[in-house]
Amino acid sequence: MHDYPKQLHAFNEEGSVHDYHYLRIGQLCDGLPVVRPELSKRKPLPAYHFPDASFSGFTAPYDALDRRHVLEVCPFRAWSLVLHKQKRYSLANAYNLGLMSILSYSNEDKTRHGAPAEFFARQCLDMS
Repeated sequence: MHDYPKQLHAFNEEGSVHDYHYLRIGQLCDGLPVVRPELSKRKPLPAYHFPDASFSGFTAPYDALDRRHVLEVCPFRAWSLVLHKQKRYSLANAYNLGLMSILSYSNEDKTRHGAPAEFFARQCLDMS
């Protein structure tokens, strides 16, 4: 018996109901994903993102196959970033979004200038 993800209902613009599922990346995989930098084979996978060690994937219940399903996928790499809510263009928002996208998807060596580890160690923590 599968432990199905929490299921809610989402409404579209016409008012029809769709089944809504919030899924983590491990619930969509049928095997270990290729991630760069590589996930260590010696360390366990992050339990939150990979709750099922057998990679059984997502399966909709049989009685729900005649409906549309909305799948929201939890980001594997995410930063919690507070942005300004304003009508006008915000240079601070643009800068923060650009910086976070670079840090989130960087494949750079940890010691290379601009890599996330180097950025936080030298540019955020170094107070000299």
